[in-house]
Formats: sequence, C-alpha cells, structure tokens
Amino acid sequence: VALQPTPALTWVSVGGILDLYVFLGPDPQSVVRQYLHVVGHPMMPPYWSLGFHLCRWGYRSANETRSVVQRMHMHNFPLDVQWNDLDYADKHRVFTFDPQKFGDLPEMVEEFHQRGMKYVLI
Repeated sequence: VALQPTPALTWVSVGGILDLYVFLGPDPQSVVRQYLHVVGHPMMPPYWSLGFHLCRWGYRSANETRSVVQRMHMHNFPLDVQWNDLDYADKHRVFTFDPQKFGDLPEMVEEFHQRGMKYVLI
C-alpha cells in the first residue's frame, strides 16, 4: 500500500487477483448487512461450548481428573466441560490412552456425561 500526495491509495500486487469490496452504507448497520451478504453469517457454536471449561496440562491420572471435577462441584464452581491435555495418551501417541493411568477413561467420560458435562481430549 502506498499513500499518494492527494487523497488516494494505491495497491501494488506481484500477481494474483485482488478483490476489493467497498461497503458504502449509508449507516453502520447497512455496512454490516452488506458485508454479511457477501461473506455470509457466522455459525452459532454448540451451546455447551459457551459454558465453563476447565483445562490444564498435568493431570496424572483419570482419578486425579475425577477428583478435580468432584471438588469443583463440591464447592459449587460452574463446570460444563472438562479437558485433558496429552497426559492421557499412551506414550503421547494419538488415539490411545495410558492403560495404567487412564485405564478407566471411558467410564470417567460416561460419569461426566451423566452429570451433563462434556469432555474434550487434546
């Protein structure tokens, strides 16, 4: 972008096509409406994803994760989604879980679901 001495703006491109859209309004609401007509409306994320999440690295076992969730509920902290970082995995391999430390991972997830919670693996 190069500014000119007069009220002008110049774009220089090495190649490709530059699509430039100018939304003239006449008011801010019209500009937003015109912009959304071009790009489309954003999607609404799943309702549960807007809730209270708890995530950290370092949960050493399924029992430790359970304990944290139980303490959160015991002290009336809101908690909609529990996350586990890669600690759950067997030797950090994807699509696995450590049979010693997280051997009952499916049962833990089912417990969370019964409480109305979601569970996310990183």
